[in-house]
Amino acid sequence: MQADTGLDGWLYPQVYGVDQSRLYNGEIGEFAGIRFIETPRAPEYANQGSSSSDGVYNVYGTFFGGVQAFGKAWSMVDGNGPDPHVVPGPVTDHLRRFVPIGWYHLVGYGFLRQAALLQTFSSSSIQALAQTYVPSIDTQ
Repeated sequence: MQADTGLDGWLYPQVYGVDQSRLYNGEIGEFAGIRFIETPRAPEYANQGSSSSDGVYNVYGTFFGGVQAFGKAWSMVDGNGPDPHVVPGPVTDHLRRFVPIGWYHLVGYGFLRQAALLQTFSSSSIQALAQTYVPSIDTQ
């Protein structure tokens, strides 16, 4: 997909014309109106796929989320809100060398509208090639 640079082809984040602060962490580009984001937290199902000739593969989950697929809720009690706030801890010495600082945030994320979420599963033959290739070690 990244090789397709036509009119509706692959666009890199620098080309969007969107404010760079509005990019998601891990965003790698856009294709046909879909923004792609890489993450190491995507689900991987070990040895779940199979092929009659090549053996067993890992299966990878990919999510496509539309409008209102995910939601965010936060508490408004005690000065909380949509963003975390800094909470200084107790001063431990008179020179203020050791002042703990933390942040506090009461927030939750979840699926808002299931109809706007699509999960697909895929596998790759690269894994099978990597598992079957054992380099020879010349001991002489």
